[in-house]
Amino acid sequence: MIKTALAITVLSLTVTACSTTRHCERALPYQAAEMATIVTSVDGISPPSSPSALRIPELSGEPQTYALEVAEPGDDGETRVRCLDMPPAMPAVPAAQPAAGV
Repeated sequence: MIKTALAITVLSLTVTACSTTRHCERALPYQAAEMATIVTSVDGISPPSSPSALRIPELSGEPQTYALEVAEPGDDGETRVRCLDMPPAMPAVPAAQPAAGV
C-alpha cells in the first residue's frame, strides 16, 4: 500500500514538473474571442433601462501583454519570460554588519 502511494506521488510530481511553458507564453482560445452583436429591440418595444446594468467598457489604448521578457540576473544577455501571475523577484538584502565594540 505504501509503495503504491509513493509511486503515485512520485509519478504525479514528475508529470506536473514536466511543464516548461507557462500559460502566458502562448495564445489561449479565449484571446481570439470576438465581440457578439449587440442585442437590439424590435419596433414598438423598448427594453427597460437599468442604472445597475453591467456595461462592458470600450477598449482604449494599446493592448496589455500578459508576459514580459526580462533580463536574466547574469550579464550573459539571456532573457526569460515573467508572467503577470508571478510576483517580481525580491531585491537582494545586504548582509548585516556586526555592531562595533561587541
